[in-house]
Amino acid sequence: MTLEKLMEAADQIGIPNSDFATAIQEIYEQSLDGPSERLLALYELTGIKPMFAEKDVQESYANRAHFVWMLRDLYNATGIKPRIPQDKTEKAYNFFIENGYVDDIKEFMELTGTRLPDERIQSTYDYFIYRGWHNKLEELGEVTGVKISEEVVQKCYVNYLKYSARVLTNSSYVWQDKAGLIREDIEERERTISQFKRLFEFTGVVPEVPIDLMEKTYRLLAKSGSTPEFKTLREITGIEPSQEAYLFLVKVIFRDRLENQPPQC
Repeated sequence: MTLEKLMEAADQIGIPNSDFATAIQEIYEQSLDGPSERLLALYELTGIKPMFAEKDVQESYANRAHFVWMLRDLYNATGIKPRIPQDKTEKAYNFFIENGYVDDIKEFMELTGTRLPDERIQSTYDYFIYRGWHNKLEELGEVTGVKISEEVVQKCYVNYLKYSARVLTNSSYVWQDKAGLIREDIEERERTISQFKRLFEFTGVVPEVPIDLMEKTYRLLAKSGSTPEFKTLREITGIEPSQEAYLFLVKVIFRDRLENQPPQC
């Protein structure tokens, strides 16, 4: 019924019914490299299938590889499956990963029949963790069917501790009070240790980190008075801080009392 009404209306503006299908194909041709939603909507409205040469459709796919909704619209309108060159496929995946577009990764794989290599999936886990996108880890596992490797998790644990140490020693974050105890960017430090904890909760992988790195982190956390983070790392890793680290922590806990003590004779 819609097609009949369109044809009737077109006839009134000088497009006879015999030329209607040809006129629609001309509009399709003009829309091939334009807004994909327009092409799909016109197809759904008229029921007239676009008659493109496959070469032209594949070229259009290649030119808009990282716009998944455009690939989907063009596929739904033409029925021609995308066969995108390898270099543009890799660029599209890189774009999705850099922006955390897990749904686009899924749809791109379904449309093109390609998939990310396992090694690339593991590096994507690594990147998402680096960006703090923990909510995307489970999505990525569901989409790819590949679990995060323990090796990647352990590497991330170490990186978190190293970064935490930098936060606690870098001059852009840290200064010292008159007692020589660390004052630092609390928000940045809390965020880093929180990510360490969330990674553990998501993966269930017990950290196996170097003892010297843990001790360095304990001492820096203790000096900054980071009691909750000190406690969190001890509980997750099972690695006991040294007595010296505890001594630093106690000094911070009783900072005011120590600073107000009268000088000893």
